[in-house]
Amino acid sequence: MSAKARPLQQHNANNFQLRKWYADCITDSGDTVIAYFAFARWSKISLYYSCVLRLLGDQPPCAQYSVRRSAEPVFDGATLHWKSPAFRFEGIWKTIDPSHSETVFSSERGTVEWNCFQPRADVGVCFGENQLRGLGYSEQLVMTIPPWEIPIQHLLWGRFLSDMDSLVWMDWRGPFSKRVLLHNGARLIGGEVTHERIILEAGQELTFSGSVVLRQGALGSAALQKIPGAKRLLPRQILGVQETKWRSRAQLSKNTGLSRGWAIHESVVWP
Repeated sequence: MSAKARPLQQHNANNFQLRKWYADCITDSGDTVIAYFAFARWSKISLYYSCVLRLLGDQPPCAQYSVRRSAEPVFDGATLHWKSPAFRFEGIWKTIDPSHSETVFSSERGTVEWNCFQPRADVGVCFGENQLRGLGYSEQLVMTIPPWEIPIQHLLWGRFLSDMDSLVWMDWRGPFSKRVLLHNGARLIGGEVTHERIILEAGQELTFSGSVVLRQGALGSAALQKIPGAKRLLPRQILGVQETKWRSRAQLSKNTGLSRGWAIHESVVWP
């Protein structure tokens, strides 16, 4: 395959494979960088996708996209290394909290494996002339079922990091429901997830303030429009998905006091 990605073509869903990486970093002052990498294979067609989204100071969010072949991030169990010469971007995530992995969906059509590699990490990122240092997060999804075939209607996802705590949540709603809450890397039982707050066991609660929209709109008119042939070949269930992603100040109320930091969280709604 050449360095330039080929358009997607229609093929049997049973041949579908997707690896999707996400990693972020927020400084103490709120400067934010988010990196995405995805590799999909659908029968004989391979597709690469990468994106770096940043929010610096009072500037509006800015994103760069590429569908050229690029190196996948590398995680060795303690450190994640991500380098993208096309974006002049390089970052190193050093693990603080232990990782968590589980199968979050399984059917005869395929599975979704969620690898929360770093619920909290110490991060150094360079892109262009900018250098950021702060706390960050990384995860990987491995899918053998096309995302438009997963029977969900609404997803709430996010992560909160402070010097004392990490909190990660994933709440799938619809015909198939699944909720995962991780506190400092450990799986919690129970809890409640809403747009306004995350309620944990024993009365602990995470609340948001000062939210800034990082990305908003239908996937078909935003990120996926960079994929050659996407609007013609991908189903409405994906093109019409509405995503809103925020960066917010947040505080976790605990029995021992308040833990203050930053959160990145999103709402994803299927048509």
